[in-house]
Amino acid sequence: MNELPKLPDDAGALKPRLLLLPFLNTFAGREDVTLKDRLKAESVGIANWSLEGLCRLREQGCFTIPSKPQSMIDAFERTVSPIRAFIDEKCALDPNGQIAKNTLYAAWCNWCNDRGVEPGSNQQFGTKLMNAVPNIKSVRLGSRNSQYTAYKGIRLP
Repeated sequence: MNELPKLPDDAGALKPRLLLLPFLNTFAGREDVTLKDRLKAESVGIANWSLEGLCRLREQGCFTIPSKPQSMIDAFERTVSPIRAFIDEKCALDPNGQIAKNTLYAAWCNWCNDRGVEPGSNQQFGTKLMNAVPNIKSVRLGSRNSQYTAYKGIRLP
């Protein structure tokens, strides 16, 4: 594809399954009509190269990801999950950290407004946040007469 797809994925399930291979050259208007014959002549070498690659894949247990596709994968993650980009840019994940839900939601709304992203409701934000980082918990804090809801496991720096 020439452009990263905009698929919602706040839970981060797509990233580990994604393997992007950038093709920076285009041959539009200068197609090689002799390519089929040239590839046929190299077929034995291509098959051997492919088998070497298969052996390396089996030894490593995963594909080697060059640095350029990794930056594309990171851009893809920010595109499909604005909540993850917000967490990376504006929050600190801290098991002892806590923040009032309304305070974090207000920071989210400001972040979204700066980027032209629709923030959604406070409840939608909470769902996306806890899908993105399952260790974050919803808690009640404060004394009996002045309780408020908060997120535990995250804070604003």
